[in-house]
Amino acid sequence: MGRAADSGIPDSVVTLAQVAQMVRSSYSNSNSTKSGAASAPLSLYINNTEKSRKDISNYNLGKGSICMEYRALTIGLTDELFSGIQAVLTSSNLRLTPSLTVGDAGHMLDQQIIHLLIVNLEYLRSIGQDDWLTGIRRITFIPVIVLSDNPEQDTSPMVELGADICVYSKGSCLMIANIAVAQLRRSTKYNQCHTSGEAKRSSFQIGDIFIDLSSRAVEVCGQPVTLRPREFALLLYFMKHPDVVLTADQICKHAWRIEYTQPVGQSIYDLRQQIEANPNKPCYIKTVYRVGYRFTAHSGEFCDN
Repeated sequence: MGRAADSGIPDSVVTLAQVAQMVRSSYSNSNSTKSGAASAPLSLYINNTEKSRKDISNYNLGKGSICMEYRALTIGLTDELFSGIQAVLTSSNLRLTPSLTVGDAGHMLDQQIIHLLIVNLEYLRSIGQDDWLTGIRRITFIPVIVLSDNPEQDTSPMVELGADICVYSKGSCLMIANIAVAQLRRSTKYNQCHTSGEAKRSSFQIGDIFIDLSSRAVEVCGQPVTLRPREFALLLYFMKHPDVVLTADQICKHAWRIEYTQPVGQSIYDLRQQIEANPNKPCYIKTVYRVGYRFTAHSGEFCDN
């Protein structure tokens, strides 16, 4: 068995190495087609779409996870491609949400809970927004899949702008759906864990606050709260280091994996608005003057239950 089978990932979920090989093959066969040779190397992989749908459903972004619905925002996808990808994901807990404009997409990413972004690069080029991802990376750190007519040429500049992977836009819906599932799983289940053992112990509670990495669920005093990805990562970092004073530089590097180039005060404020009974007199996240912030394992005082 290969490594994918050893890790519990269904055979129908492609690895990135397989994707790269399929894309390279598709280019070769595309050139052959022009001279009259047969092509469609991706079809060799897609032997049974119904079986693949069941595999995605059975995997469900990690057995043992709290079942919840995840949302992928799409920009510039054709109706046919959108419907095809969603059809493959029918039995999974990942739903596609289309955005009509980049302005609407930016607003949704800033104000709503979005777990994945799929962007058609050719659409961005058609409206003169090739570098749109640069601004989006100031809002969110969710996985970004860029669909391109020429990924071999576009991968480097897109990754530099903030994309996680650049995929052949004329590839199969099944391939794109599998990549979406793999990227989402990496973001929601694995990225916050350093070992597989830690992933299995992905939920824990400190004081009043319960957090679950797999489902990205948060409860305060038993009541669910909704956090955007940036706030969730911040709370998780605090909860992994209770009663430790954390500087802005540490928060940027370890919670968000970015260099310290922007203030963290606004994110602290937003998080307090969601978890504190009185954000003006916080009991969970304390400010340490001129040093940073400290998360305390506060318990019980403001709970109704």
